[in-house]
Amino acid sequence: MQRIILIIVAVGVIGLIGKAISGDDKEPAKKEKSTTAAFKGKSTKERIDSLAAVMLKDDQGLGIKKVSYDPKDSTLKIACEVDRRDRKKLGTTSVFDQDYNTYNLPINFTKVYFYESSNDHFGKLFSFTSNKFSRQAEAFKSRFCSTGFCEPLANYLRNRMNDPGSFDPEECNVYYNNSMDGTIIVEQSFRGKNAFGALVLKKTNATMDMNGNVLKANIE
Repeated sequence: MQRIILIIVAVGVIGLIGKAISGDDKEPAKKEKSTTAAFKGKSTKERIDSLAAVMLKDDQGLGIKKVSYDPKDSTLKIACEVDRRDRKKLGTTSVFDQDYNTYNLPINFTKVYFYESSNDHFGKLFSFTSNKFSRQAEAFKSRFCSTGFCEPLANYLRNRMNDPGSFDPEECNVYYNNSMDGTIIVEQSFRGKNAFGALVLKKTNATMDMNGNVLKANIE
């Protein structure tokens, strides 16, 4: 009898160990939010309608109250209920790019407004971005900055340094130019030796074209 009980206990323990190893007891991984499937094969208006339904249902704490599409200037309009004195709660349109993939919409602009609850209306505009030029900036970054720094800008800077071999790139940020002329703004931090041989931290703000040519650069 004791032998039978021991066998039963042993089988139970082995079963628990196998279950733990296989991961059956683990909670299923949460799926990441994605609107890609909802966008597939649909027109721009249909995409906006699908996106609006998702945003209004689960607004990620952004206070989203109204979403619409204006075909006149190809704009996604978002109205949010947020204190005018506390815009940081909402941030910028990049929040919507991250949470709702608005970056991939084939539109010209994303604009964020204060929500006017008294008449269910879009209030004052306080944030906007150009989807078209944002995509250009991403294409530039993918082409020239995949190593963590802007390669053509690095070559430009090396040619103007006291000791080109001391060039050590740090943070690099890429934006589209607010003038919306198709040029790109690149902010590049780097270290290098000055005329006295001391290693110093510098930062440049450069205007570049889509071919990687430096049109203008200010070094701080």
